[in-house]
Amino acid sequence: MIQGREEGIEQGMIQGIEQGMIQGIEQGIEQGMMQGIEQGMMQGIEQGMMQGIEQGMIQGIEQGMEKTARNALEEGLPVDVIQKITGLDTDTIRHIQAELGKR
Repeated sequence: MIQGREEGIEQGMIQGIEQGMIQGIEQGIEQGMMQGIEQGMMQGIEQGMMQGIEQGMIQGIEQGMEKTARNALEEGLPVDVIQKITGLDTDTIRHIQAELGKR
């Protein structure tokens, strides 16, 4: 009777340890996945914001150069001078010039 009891306790402990390990692994995987997803989302948002800011700055600079070119054309400055001042290519300046002529 004592031996059966000890065997039962031993088997119970082994089963408990196995079940505990399985549950622990499952919970660890679930928590790890959730943390990974959260970190991935945060990194994605941060990268997206940085790229958006950078693209916005580039577009703003380009628009400023185009406005400067437009103003210079309206003042009658030659295309080559405007190109030196703004850094815009000749085709872009000619396009702006054509738009001004359509007004």
